[in-house]
Amino acid sequence: MSEQVRQIDKTGYLVGIAAYIIWGMFPLYFIWLAQADAVEVVFYRAVWGLVAVMAFLAVTRKMGDLRRTLRNKRTVLTLAIAGLLVAGNWTIYVYAVNSGRTVDAALGYFINPIMTVALGIIVLQEKVSKLQGAAIACGMLSIIVMVVGMGYLPWIAIALPLCFAFYSLAKKQVATSAPPVAGMVIETAAIVPPLGLYVWYLAAQSKDVFAKIHAAGGGATEVWIMIALLAGSGIVTIVPQTMFAWVSTRLPLGVLGMIQYFSPVMQLIIGVFIFHEHMPLARWIGTGIVWIALIFLTADMMVASRRTNRMLAAATRGTAPDTKGGKGNLAH
Repeated sequence: MSEQVRQIDKTGYLVGIAAYIIWGMFPLYFIWLAQADAVEVVFYRAVWGLVAVMAFLAVTRKMGDLRRTLRNKRTVLTLAIAGLLVAGNWTIYVYAVNSGRTVDAALGYFINPIMTVALGIIVLQEKVSKLQGAAIACGMLSIIVMVVGMGYLPWIAIALPLCFAFYSLAKKQVATSAPPVAGMVIETAAIVPPLGLYVWYLAAQSKDVFAKIHAAGGGATEVWIMIALLAGSGIVTIVPQTMFAWVSTRLPLGVLGMIQYFSPVMQLIIGVFIFHEHMPLARWIGTGIVWIALIFLTADMMVASRRTNRMLAAATRGTAPDTKGGKGNLAH
């Protein structure tokens, strides 16, 4: 391996970890937007995020990517559906943080890779390895333990990964027809109008965040601070997404699978030790079972990554690859 490749890999690790750390710190940002309705926050997050990605395309002179993508009606429709799914994911997440349920959101992101694998098996009929099957079984067991132990369904921890799993499925359908940033523009633009109608309704009923600020005795300073925070929510969303898009082409699947847990671990720490959210025993046990599932999934990713490397090496040498070592699925 050349020194240049080593440097690219090292940079990829650092950028990937940084992206997940930023995602992990989101609760500390969105708690400042607690006065706003969750959908209202998502609207401004989408608007300012759209401004940011359009500016990025203009500066990098890649508006042609957007024009070419817009010519494909099927891709545009799929991206619009993806936008609605990610808007649902964002709304649930903001609601969770601002209603004192950051721990449930963290658990949802722990479950996310399990849900994505399960969806690939059910919808795309991908083959399931023994490790994947064990992970899915553990995921189901964790939910049962929490429902029985806590007495209610932790819907946030289920709805979050479910929305994102279907979002990932939609994005997979357009992976070859929509460049990442151009696709982000279309999916974000698709959700602005319906979200805007809801925000208009709130304003008409004097229930929007700015009406709440005035009702609480706030003045122009508080309003401008809120405007800055809402605008910043779009920027802080686009930054890690762009970083991840860059990293995803430079790091092995196994590495990406491991560093993705930085985000929910940080959210769990923030929820328990900074926001002081309650963690009953059943939730601890359920989280522990999910961690066992993630160990299975990570092992499966590493097995699949090693097999891919052996096949590539064999292809380079012109010999038959050694495929021993399990039946892990390469498509995650």
